[in-house]
Amino acid sequence: METHPWEDFTERSNYVFLDGDTRNFSPDNIERVELKYMGIYNHLGGVEVGRPDITKTRILLAKLQLVQMDVMEKTGLAVRTRDGGRVVKTRRNAWVRAYNRREGVKERHIEMRKKYRERLRADPLKYAEHLEKQRKRYRERRRVKGGITI
Repeated sequence: METHPWEDFTERSNYVFLDGDTRNFSPDNIERVELKYMGIYNHLGGVEVGRPDITKTRILLAKLQLVQMDVMEKTGLAVRTRDGGRVVKTRRNAWVRAYNRREGVKERHIEMRKKYRERLRADPLKYAEHLEKQRKRYRERRRVKGGITI
């Protein structure tokens, strides 16, 4: 707080020693990194000991990648994962294709679908609800963006 009095300290964040020396408390050696950037920053390599310029560049790259992912998500090019992260759709699709090409995956999925259908058909009410949802999805898929029906 003494070295960066102009900054807002209400948000939680980490402070990084740019040159890697934890005993060098000069204001130009300490950089504030918000928590939302830390995962990407660490993935990029974190602190480069003795090279503050590289460390600062990694912080800026982390910020840039997060902004890029925000824009891609808004435009529909990136999607959220189950664990709360984000991934580019083309990369996710490549992972799914690679997984589905593995031996035995297709047969296992077919078997799982058969069991699911059997469980649905055992309860007529659930089966009727399922069919209605399927019809609704089919109708929605037939619509083109902008509300024009094919």
